[in-house]
Amino acid sequence: MRLELQVRRVRDLRIGGETRLDDGVLAVDVDALCSYLLEQDRRLSGLRFEVAHPGELCRITSIADIVEPRAKLSGGVDFPGVLGALEPAGSGTTVVLRGMAVTILNPLERAGGRGPVLDMGGRHKEGWSAQDLTVFANLHHLVTIPQLAPGVVGDDALNALRLAILRAAVWLASHTGSGARDAVESYDLVPVPDLPRVAYVFQIHSHQRPTVAGEPLLYGDNARHLLPVVLHPNEVLDGAVLQGYSSRGNYIIQNHPVILELYRRHGIDLSFAGVVAVVAHQTAPERERSALMAANLVSETLHADGVILTKTGGGAPHIDMAQIAHRCEQLGVRSTLIAWDLSSSDGAEEGSALFNYPDLDAIVSMGSNGYRLSLPAVERVITPEDDTSLLERAGAPMAATANQFVGVLDQFGGGRWATALY
Repeated sequence: MRLELQVRRVRDLRIGGETRLDDGVLAVDVDALCSYLLEQDRRLSGLRFEVAHPGELCRITSIADIVEPRAKLSGGVDFPGVLGALEPAGSGTTVVLRGMAVTILNPLERAGGRGPVLDMGGRHKEGWSAQDLTVFANLHHLVTIPQLAPGVVGDDALNALRLAILRAAVWLASHTGSGARDAVESYDLVPVPDLPRVAYVFQIHSHQRPTVAGEPLLYGDNARHLLPVVLHPNEVLDGAVLQGYSSRGNYIIQNHPVILELYRRHGIDLSFAGVVAVVAHQTAPERERSALMAANLVSETLHADGVILTKTGGGAPHIDMAQIAHRCEQLGVRSTLIAWDLSSSDGAEEGSALFNYPDLDAIVSMGSNGYRLSLPAVERVITPEDDTSLLERAGAPMAATANQFVGVLDQFGGGRWATALY
């Protein structure tokens, strides 16, 4: 299974004129994009678009999702089982607009800018700039602000937003993917002998927030009763896996840090064995069954010597991740876990003792969920709000938890923080 990404770099983003990418400058005909999206889904009654650039003193609020523009040129369909037919992902050629993202806001979140936020610029009193804190502050964003038709609420609204951003991402890439490529990236798991085999257990969702019918996670399925399954890493990179409605990082799945790092080191100091996709369950029997099956797949099917595990969601999924890692250790597979720390912002707690297996002695912390950031005032706010007083409040200095600032705490290894205990 060989996947080729033909990368076109976006160095600037503008609204107006014909949609085209010329010398790194992407112009977007938002009227044409709006017409297309409204034709595809009657649950949307209107759309407006704004642009945010890296370093700009701009705050984006009420973020529902962020997606990198990509479109298949050959060998498959875009987001199979969701937008396209149910065909295998991970092969063929995909065009990528690198350096930008489509970002969609949730018009149901009208809380004066207190929902998920992204500052594009500004230096914080702790000394960090927005670009230091999150990869998303280094991208050009085409921000999509939808209006929902009357009566479209709840999970139906979230489904409309998810499909809209995926369609917008594919539309942009397909309309600008015919020019010269700046780079070509190829992904193929060629067998490598005589190197330690390393697998990745990818927890794609936590059922502490149960999925609903029509919520696409794995090839369009809501993964409500998913048993552990082996995936080729290319399937993850090429649109087979999406996050749930409550998550806002499908860009991170498309550029999965653990998978890309394992690929980078494949044939150098390790042999990338493959991916096992799991979900975090609500009951002990489901959790134990998943741990047993996932560990067996890692050890007996992928024949791994080592395994990396990540989680998603809140604290409870730590248990699922730890039980799988513990069973892997019992089978002779050395494990490394990646997770954020659940300690309080004042350091009064060392973290939540959700598991205590002595054999799990390699744990990488991506930061603390309780840490609070002091965000400076900004000059511009992009938000679903239309109330002047709320807009002014959203642009004022504010405090946000690390988890509220989109991209600061990335549970899949792409964050820029770490927690150290002294």
